[in-house]
Amino acid sequence: RLQGIDWDGGSFYHPDERSIYMRADTMYRTLTEAPGWRALQNGDFPLDTPGLPSIGTFFDKDASPLNPHWFPLGTIIIYILVFVRGVILEPFMDQVRLQDLATTGRTIAAIVDVGSVLLLFFLGRRMFGSAVGLLASTLAAFTVINIQLTHFYRPESFVILLALATFWWLLNVLERGHRRDHVMLGVVVGLSFAFRASGAPLLVPVFATYAVLAWRRSKADEIGFSVAIRTLMPTAMMAGGIAFVTFAILQPYALLDFHKFFGDLGWETGIARNAGSVPYTLQYIGTPRTGFYEVQQSSLWALGLPLGIVAWLGLASSTVRGFFHQHLGELLLVAWAVSLLTIIVTFEVKFLRYIAPILPIMVLLGSRWLVTTYEWARDRSVTLTRVMLGVIAFVVISTVWYGIAFVGIYSKDHPGIQASKWINENAAAGSVVLTDNHWDEGFPNLGKFAVSQLPMYEGDTITKVDRVSAMVGGADYIMAYSNRPWGSITRVPERYEFSSNYYQALFDGSLGYELVRAFERPPSFAGVTLVHDPFTRATVAEPASLPGVDRSGLVLDLGWADENVVNYDHPLTLVWRNTGEVSADEVRNIMLGLGRPDPAERAML
Repeated sequence: RLQGIDWDGGSFYHPDERSIYMRADTMYRTLTEAPGWRALQNGDFPLDTPGLPSIGTFFDKDASPLNPHWFPLGTIIIYILVFVRGVILEPFMDQVRLQDLATTGRTIAAIVDVGSVLLLFFLGRRMFGSAVGLLASTLAAFTVINIQLTHFYRPESFVILLALATFWWLLNVLERGHRRDHVMLGVVVGLSFAFRASGAPLLVPVFATYAVLAWRRSKADEIGFSVAIRTLMPTAMMAGGIAFVTFAILQPYALLDFHKFFGDLGWETGIARNAGSVPYTLQYIGTPRTGFYEVQQSSLWALGLPLGIVAWLGLASSTVRGFFHQHLGELLLVAWAVSLLTIIVTFEVKFLRYIAPILPIMVLLGSRWLVTTYEWARDRSVTLTRVMLGVIAFVVISTVWYGIAFVGIYSKDHPGIQASKWINENAAAGSVVLTDNHWDEGFPNLGKFAVSQLPMYEGDTITKVDRVSAMVGGADYIMAYSNRPWGSITRVPERYEFSSNYYQALFDGSLGYELVRAFERPPSFAGVTLVHDPFTRATVAEPASLPGVDRSGLVLDLGWADENVVNYDHPLTLVWRNTGEVSADEVRNIMLGLGRPDPAERAML
């Protein structure tokens, strides 16, 4: 989890991470009245009062420097960085850079995720036995999505740990029922919401737990279920109150600035429910809301095969079994996973991080069924026992291999940085370079070139066609950071007809640009490389070769990978060079669908 912690070379290629670091830096500088704090303030809001806030300033949402005015993610993730910077970094460093905050944040995420692996072992051992706990924690330790998430300082690693802790205390409440168990349950639920306020499905197993307690009390005391609920209500309200207070302490401006808080949550929910409302969700237009996309993407890219199959079959098996042989702890796990999946499937936007919190639970359930099947086979024949041991060994070995292969990507320079180095070494100073990274990430160190960004996500109009054709006709190079613009725009020609024509011509060579270099760092280990296919789904011509890319050994093409799986830490970066054969007018005709004159016609002209 700490391998290649500086994987982006200080370029901050994850936009949410970048926002967190910049907001944490602004908050710290304002709190300490550091030089330049005023220039860092967000002009969309009233100027914060610098220095540690007084009580009056703290409760003034417009003046408090502790109000980030930004709530897509929990405020506590910013507070943690501000605290660690002030207590640990500043006393021992002459100058704290954003890059130092990134190293700190990713280290914290790694430590938190290691805690999740450990807690998964104890939870598995408690519910299903030591063998299940050990198998599940081993698989989780090498699961790719856990490794990848720890390389981004985002809430997911914290949410996963707190979800597992929630189930631990739910079991305590069911099995022991001490007052401190209800208190701790409230604390961990409040903590979970402080990191991600959209965690409502976690309340399903919580409510189910108190319903079970009421049912048990009604049977034990021979009273009605409604009476039992009333007698249990004070304890449940205490736990709920503690959860609320915990949330309020750790994210106070969700309440003090509730209009902005709910506005940001509503904005994020609207984005999730409507693909294409912003450019980075355009890739999901037309994706069926059947759950197949989540199953496919998580199995291939988050868990890897065959663990993905085991995890999804484990969830399905536990769901079916719950109707016949009730294992209360197992039913609580299923209740949360199914509730979350039911909501996510209705979203048009399919970010894989939406289901990341339940994947460890699915790994646990899959491990449970592997061990259960082995025990069943052991009682029947030696052959079946050996088969099941082989299956378990294959799942473990393949998962370990995939984890090691994925970690290997961080030992190489980021493709965006590789492309920047190449263009600096091979292009003449002053060359006109177009970056095809609209609403995407960029390239560092292009100061010696005339750089412009292609406005590809702007609405397709004649004005845009004229602008793009003039830029393309007079440029020397085009650099595409990832497949985000061309991979999504070409899938919706009804919205981007002219831009789709442009990309089709760029890839089939008729635009007059030659693909001269490609950069990637796919998962690879022991002579086997896993690659994704961004071309087929985008309906563009796949290049006959990717110049500069070495794909020796056994190469496995796993097909389309969600942009958010690959575009941050291992995108496919492409560079084209203008061969000088197409004028701006010809580019315009291509974009308008009027075609391009053949060579003989060009000679006559």
